[in-house]
This record gives sequence, C-alpha cells and structure tokens, in this order.
Amino acid sequence: MLFFATPFMLNNINKGINKVGKLRSNQTGFSAVEVVLVLVIVALIGVVGFMVYNNHKNKTRPAAATTSTTKATTTTPTKLTTPAQKYLTISAWGVRVPYSGNDTLSSGSQTCTENGDASGDTVNLGCSVTVSSQALANSVGSCQSSKATGTVGYFYKMGANDNYSATNGSGFTPVAQWTAANPGQYTQLGGYTYAFAEIGAAWGGQGTDVIKTSNHALADTTPAGCDNWIAEYNTVEPTVKAKAAKFEVAQ
Repeated sequence: MLFFATPFMLNNINKGINKVGKLRSNQTGFSAVEVVLVLVIVALIGVVGFMVYNNHKNKTRPAAATTSTTKATTTTPTKLTTPAQKYLTISAWGVRVPYSGNDTLSSGSQTCTENGDASGDTVNLGCSVTVSSQALANSVGSCQSSKATGTVGYFYKMGANDNYSATNGSGFTPVAQWTAANPGQYTQLGGYTYAFAEIGAAWGGQGTDVIKTSNHALADTTPAGCDNWIAEYNTVEPTVKAKAAKFEVAQ
C-alpha cells in the first residue's frame, strides 16, 4: 500500500505544483493590470484638476482687477473747498473786518460828531459808518416801510473821551464804562475802541422795531410785506454785531 500510494501522491503533488504555478502566473498578470489602471486614474485626476485650477485662475484675475479699481476709486481723498476770505475795509480808519459767506457787506462814508475828542463832551460819539448787507437789501421786496433798507447798523470808532450811544435811545455812556459792561463786543486797536450799534437807536427803537408804525410795545404793528426783511435782518444783524470784536489793521 505504501509503495503503491507514493507514486500516486507524487503525481498529485506535481499537479498541485503546476496549478500553483499557473495561479501565481495569473496573480502576477492581474497585479500589473491593476497598477496600470491606478496610473491611468491618477493621470486623469491630475489632468482634470489642472484644468479646473487653470479655469478658476483665469476667472478670478478680472475680478481682482475690478476690486482693485473699485478700492482705488473709493479711497481717493475728497478735497474740501475753503470759503474765500472777504474783508469789509474802512479806509478812513485804516482798519478792516474779515467775513465769509455769500453775503456782501459794505460801509458808507464816515460821520464824526466829535470836537477833537475833548474831555467832558457828553454828546461826543466819535465817528461812525453805516454797514449794509446786500442780502438784506434784496429782501426788501414789497415791504411798505421806507426804513427797510440794506442798512444793518453802524460801526463806531471812539476815543478815550467819547461816549457810546445806547441802542434804546436813553442816553450816552462813556466808552470806558460801556466796554467794561460789554466784554467781547468791541475791539481796542491803536488807542481807539471799535463797536457796533444796530439800526433803530436814532428813532428810539431797537433792531427791527425801527420799521414798525409805532415804538410802543403793545401798539407796534409790522408794515405789510416786511416779514421777509425782518427774517433776513434777524439773521444778518447778529453776525455783523459779532464782527465788532474782529477789527484788524488794514493790509
């Protein structure tokens, strides 16, 4: 039995070895195909990735340029326009007052009521000039009052012995006393005091009261068509009054 089985077993072993060899041969061929497929897939992925990247890059370039242009436009600094400096010059006094805006101010000829600035002269008012506003003159329209004009008031030039006229018409105040009671409403320059008085003082009124038909508070009425003029006066007068503290030597 043992001798008979040995050749049989050897034959089977040989067959088994042949089968294993064929199996190994088949496995080796399959591995090569698999490697090729992997390489092909990797190559395809690389090509597709490159195409997608290149397409995205081309699309983003114009967008970046547009964004850059937009930023350059929005970050351009805005130039601020400074209003032109204007001056109301009073040549007879050698002084001027700076102002700005769309209005135009002008002054009339000086009027002096002094006699050499003599001490003790109780009605000595120094010299004055009228101050007119073009905007105020334009607002007269149909105002039925001959006193509604472009005149805003008066600039005064007073020496040490002059007196300031009270705007309520009650009398005169020595300039030193008036300046002490009204800080910030005048300029002291070259030994003189420059100040402002609104219209109405000569008629016993104050400001827009001068155009009314009466100076008695309860009986006062505004002439027809003067509302625009009054509104403009109330706008212009405070700005001109404030300039009494801004006199400077004319250049």
